[in-house]
Amino acid sequence: MLLMRRLVFLLLPALAAGCAATGAGLPDATPEETLEAWSEAWVAGELDRMLAFYDDSDDLVVIHSSGHVRRGHAELVADYETAFEDTVFEEAALDLSEVGQAGGAAWATGRLRATSRRRADDSRWRLELNTTFVLRSDGDAWRIVLEQSTPVAGIPRIRPLE
Repeated sequence: MLLMRRLVFLLLPALAAGCAATGAGLPDATPEETLEAWSEAWVAGELDRMLAFYDDSDDLVVIHSSGHVRRGHAELVADYETAFEDTVFEEAALDLSEVGQAGGAAWATGRLRATSRRRADDSRWRLELNTTFVLRSDGDAWRIVLEQSTPVAGIPRIRPLE
């Protein structure tokens, strides 16, 4: 099982790259595999591929740990375009602690840790959050319809790295 999981994880970036070009998401993937591929695209700085994992509708809601709320795909695209212009995400780990599914709906929650570098001053930062996702199946792939991140108690949401 562990070997199969590693094999799937190694194949996901290639599958996701091909799927993003068609807007198809990640066909036949589980919700967990979908979120792993989302994380890979984020770290790779592949904005279009990352955004392909979000529901392209006004139903989409993303609540950042800063408290900012983005509603709808267009608003999220504008937000991430700015973020990717200002920041390079060097690495990230999404450690899911809970994943569930009921029919065409799925949810997952866990810890997101990332290291980034600001382009303006080359400073490096560590981001650590609790993040919850709600996904729905569009019949072909799972899409994120809700993402909410909150700070971890006792840990700064973002802190400088030396």
